[in-house]
Amino acid sequence: MKRSVLFQAFAALSVIAAFSFISCSNSDNNEIPDGNWDPMKIDKSEIVMSQAESCDTIKCLNYYWWITDVEENVNGVKQIHNVPYNPTDTDYCSLEGEWYSLRVPQDNRNLLIIKCEENANHDKRELIIGMSAGDIFTTLKAEQ
Repeated sequence: MKRSVLFQAFAALSVIAAFSFISCSNSDNNEIPDGNWDPMKIDKSEIVMSQAESCDTIKCLNYYWWITDVEENVNGVKQIHNVPYNPTDTDYCSLEGEWYSLRVPQDNRNLLIIKCEENANHDKRELIIGMSAGDIFTTLKAEQ
């Protein structure tokens, strides 16, 4: 009797273990499982802009992306701006600050355009820009 109960318990545990391995396996349809995405490949992660009015771009090479948040730092005074995901007809997402503008154009959603106004006072200006492509995130830096 004890042998039969032990055998049944062993058989039940074996079946449970087999199903747990099956449920953890990757599917055969070549989809990338959640949490296992390729990191963003970007052409540059940091830019330094001149004190004159200037413009520069950063490109993501393998995903479309959008702006999630921006930390603005002028002479040590920080402000944080969250950017709502709200595409328009002209820009996929954008943010206008007092001395800068950021935008991801609708027709080129893997490009970030950064414009800075003239820095006549030679303040130390810095932007830390959070970018997302769904479950993938990166941080960019622009300095003027």
